[in-house]
Amino acid sequence: LKDASAFAIEIGKGNFSSDFTPLSKEDNLGNALLNMRDNLKEYSEKEKQQNWINLGLAKFSDILRNNDRPVGDICIDLISTLVRYLGANQGGIFLFDEPSGQLQLLGCYAYDRRKFVQKTVDPGEGLVGQCFVEGDTIFITDIPESYHKITSGTGSASPKCIVLVPLKNEDKIEGVIELASFEVLHDFEIQLVEKLSYTIASAVTSIKRNALTRKLLEETEIKTAEMRNQEEEMRQNLEELHATQEELKRREDEYIEKITLLEKEIKQLKQEKETMPI
Repeated sequence: LKDASAFAIEIGKGNFSSDFTPLSKEDNLGNALLNMRDNLKEYSEKEKQQNWINLGLAKFSDILRNNDRPVGDICIDLISTLVRYLGANQGGIFLFDEPSGQLQLLGCYAYDRRKFVQKTVDPGEGLVGQCFVEGDTIFITDIPESYHKITSGTGSASPKCIVLVPLKNEDKIEGVIELASFEVLHDFEIQLVEKLSYTIASAVTSIKRNALTRKLLEETEIKTAEMRNQEEEMRQNLEELHATQEELKRREDEYIEKITLLEKEIKQLKQEKETMPI
C-alpha cells in the first residue's frame, strides 16, 4: 500500500515514467494504477500533440492574414516556417497555373534554388503531379532512387520520408505541398500539414480571386480612360466640324450676297440698255 500510494502521488505530479510492480495478476489496485498511468500518459501525449497542432495553425494564420503580398512571397514564408516547425529538412509549395496548365514551384526551402527556382510539373508527372491528380496525401518511406537528395553541411543524402499533401479547397485542388525529412514524420505532424493545406488552399483561392478582381478593375479603368479619350476626341471633332460648318455657312452667305448683287447689277444694266436711244 505504501508503494502504491507513492506511485499514485508520482502520477498525480505528471510523472508518467514512474514504474510500479503489482504483487500479482490478482492485484487489482496495482493493475488499476498501471492502467490509470497508461491512460493518463496517452491522454497527456494527445493533448500535447493537439496543442502543438493548434499553435502551428495559429502561427500560419498570422502569415496568411497578410495576403496583400505577391503569392510567391507568401508561399516562401509558409514553406520555410512549416519546414522549421516540423523539424523537416526540405519543402516546396507548387501552385497550379491555369494559363500554362502546369504546377509551378512558387515557394521552396532548402532546395538548390539554381536548379528548382523555375521548376514546373505537369499534372500526373512524378509524385507532385500524381498527388495533384489523385487529390490524396502521399506518405513514402521507401524513397525512389530518382528522388532528389537533400543537401546539408556534411553533403547530400536521400530523405527518410516524403510527404505530399494536396492543397484542396472544396472540390478544387490549387496545388501541392511537398516535404522531405531525414526523420520519419509522425501521424500528428502529417495531420498538421493536412489541416494547414485547407487553410492555404482557401487563402490561395482568395488571393487569385482578388488578383483577378484587381486585374478586371485595372482593365475597366483603362477602358474607361480610353472611352473618355475617345469622347474628348469626338467632342473636339464635333467642335471642329461645327466650326467648319459655320465657316461654310458664312462663305455660302457671302457667295449668295455676291450673286444677288451681281444679279441686281446685270438687271440694272439690261434696263439701262433698253432705255438707251437706238
